[in-house]
Amino acid sequence: MLNLIIGSVTPTKARIWVRGKGETPVAFLKCSSADGSTSLNKLFELEERHGYTGVIEVDTVLLQTESKFSQI
Repeated sequence: MLNLIIGSVTPTKARIWVRGKGETPVAFLKCSSADGSTSLNKLFELEERHGYTGVIEVDTVLLQTESKFSQI
């Protein structure tokens, strides 16, 4: 299970900080809006020096509707 923190939100973008599971150096984040009109599938590296965390930027449309985030 990923730990997500949403921050640095602007009218068009939001940054999400992700902490991985254990010492896993990568995370795959899948996000989709409730109506399925917008989705994001992103593989990204997590930095060991920051406790296996990473930052991803998403369109705020994913945050303005009911969205589901999951790790694959």
